[in-house]
Amino acid sequence: MAALYEHKLQWIIVSLAVCFMAQFSCRSSVLKRVVAAEENSYVDIRKNNSGLIRSVFCDVYIEHIDAEKWEKLLKFKVYAGETLLLTRYQVPPLEFMHFIIRNTSNYPLVIKEVCIEGERGTIPSLTSHDIERVYRSHLYSVFDFDALYSPRRLTAAHYAIDDIRYESETIGYNFGFIAQGDTVLFVRAFEWIPASMDRFSVVITVKAGGAQRTIRFPMRRYLYRRGGTDFREPEREDEEFLY
Repeated sequence: MAALYEHKLQWIIVSLAVCFMAQFSCRSSVLKRVVAAEENSYVDIRKNNSGLIRSVFCDVYIEHIDAEKWEKLLKFKVYAGETLLLTRYQVPPLEFMHFIIRNTSNYPLVIKEVCIEGERGTIPSLTSHDIERVYRSHLYSVFDFDALYSPRRLTAAHYAIDDIRYESETIGYNFGFIAQGDTVLFVRAFEWIPASMDRFSVVITVKAGGAQRTIRFPMRRYLYRRGGTDFREPEREDEEFLY
């Protein structure tokens, strides 16, 4: 748990540095931190810097959760542990990823492990209890981390956080595996990624029919300037994902 406290301090330092940079940048622009999937021969880039990998075992879609996406997620009552006051909550200084996984195999699919790998080693995903033990302030009480970690079946063709209607298009899913043809979504959190790791991979290990496969999702972290002329965020058309 000491590592969590250390990364909490690192997050504070990085946040102050970003604020300092923004203070001295052009008034018409704002610096924004982005964690995005990197496109290659097997990763398709989708809406909001998200990415999709298809395989014979499963289709995996990953989207990093930033402050704007938290506003959408916390409108879903299942994810909000207490009454949501938009001006009174704070997001824990962790890396949060939103996963959508569809079982494309002929067997029940089990998610064995989720972690981050980079130049400085492996960062395992935290448990919901790890987060609750460290971030006990009332500012974090709006988050129901157990609910965020619990899989929910996605019943619609949407894949981006912006597009999913969580109240009507997701259902609790407590099987301990993903049935053939089913699609589930869930959230995982990781310790704050060191500034030196501008590139890393989200690694998902799954098992189906006695065989195990590891899927590596290349990601990149960078800053871009909104409203300025440099580092503009790329725009992509929305695309259908699962159906």
